[in-house]
Amino acid sequence: MNAKPSAIAFVCACLGLFGAAPEVQADCTNPPLYTWIGENTNWHDVDNWGPNQNHIPTTGDAVYIPSVDSNLYPVITSNSVEICALELDKSDPEGSAPTVTVDEHASTYNTLTVTGRNGLVVGANCAIRLMKHGGLILEAAGTVELDGRIVFADSAVQQRPFLTLPAGATMLTGSGMILGRDDDSGDEEEFGLILGDGQHESWLVVGPNNGLHGSLWIDVGLVNNGVVDPNAQDAPTYGRRVYLYCLPKIGSGRWDVTGGASGENQENKLIVLAPVAGTGSLKVGAYGLLDIQNHMTGFKKLELEGNAQYSVLQNVLFDVNRFVRTCAHTE
Repeated sequence: MNAKPSAIAFVCACLGLFGAAPEVQADCTNPPLYTWIGENTNWHDVDNWGPNQNHIPTTGDAVYIPSVDSNLYPVITSNSVEICALELDKSDPEGSAPTVTVDEHASTYNTLTVTGRNGLVVGANCAIRLMKHGGLILEAAGTVELDGRIVFADSAVQQRPFLTLPAGATMLTGSGMILGRDDDSGDEEEFGLILGDGQHESWLVVGPNNGLHGSLWIDVGLVNNGVVDPNAQDAPTYGRRVYLYCLPKIGSGRWDVTGGASGENQENKLIVLAPVAGTGSLKVGAYGLLDIQNHMTGFKKLELEGNAQYSVLQNVLFDVNRFVRTCAHTE
């Protein structure tokens, strides 16, 4: 019989977040910077890269993608890319917002790998779009400045896009989101994958103004200090699923299931397959379903709206309202 994780395991996991992080790659200490010009959308075309249009960014280089007049931004389709650092910046308030798209190549996986610590900045309104067979790999723990979006824009069974995190803690800052599926598909088998490196424990720390939305399979340790909700908020979508899988999930943020609709496969779902403990709030909105298949405990508040549902697997602990004030303070 499998042993159930204890409270001590939660504490140890949390402390492990702030252990020694992998060292910065040696070739990322002072990388040369190359800027997107936007003659066309081909990352591998030398004409697209300044300052001199004589080098295509690769291992050991840093990349800056500003707004360009052509509105043409890089698509990675023919070969995977590895660089030290990447910044997307809507540098022109009147211009277009930069995007980077990672798409499949001949039905095989294509990836964008960022090797430097603190090497990824996604500015406001900017996006990294991961299509089916497309992946974003972060190789060094640290901070991701996310005011825009990392979007799992397309998916299919056995072709799911993915974000791979390194050992240790990857911390989101800013006000952006990771969004799984941004189209109108309600297929519960189509979602974006958030994965570890396969050898060590990987943790994602969601900042207080960041969120995880849409259809996602979260296969890393999670500290949610922001919001987790299958609803995309600014573009409500139905039939979304967030799966909390494998490593424990903790945090003081919001754990919501909102934005669902009546009808077959139209409800949004939060599916708890890993132990979850949080000091934040828990809300199940109209036509939302909270499916609890592993222990879930400690929430300050449970809010259920009309037509909300939750189910708890037999012999699984579901305990709310644990973290509440038990004393009164006087002047």
